[in-house]
Amino acid sequence: MDSFTVKGGDRREAIQRTLKDSAGVAVSLAGASVKFRMRKKRSSGGTFKVDTTATIVDAPTGVVKYSWAAIDVDAPGAYRGWFEVTFGDATKQSFPNAGWILVLVEA
Repeated sequence: MDSFTVKGGDRREAIQRTLKDSAGVAVSLAGASVKFRMRKKRSSGGTFKVDTTATIVDAPTGVVKYSWAAIDVDAPGAYRGWFEVTFGDATKQSFPNAGWILVLVEA
């Protein structure tokens, strides 16, 4: 499982990933938009801690990043995070496409 650890309140290091399909090939993000979504690990629904636009760093190679806002890392705990891509034809796909990114916010 992919993971990312951050100390509560730290915002300098963005979470950055290369989005890949199920075969492990980087997905082109040309003409797409990307969101980063995150909620408590034990929550199967409900309120998102983060649900906002991510930055496409390199569209042809599928590289994206999300820079933390203060409110994103203000509560210690384990969270499930993922990038949601909306392609030019309005179809959506979540990455990673199996599981999620385990985001640990430490006290």
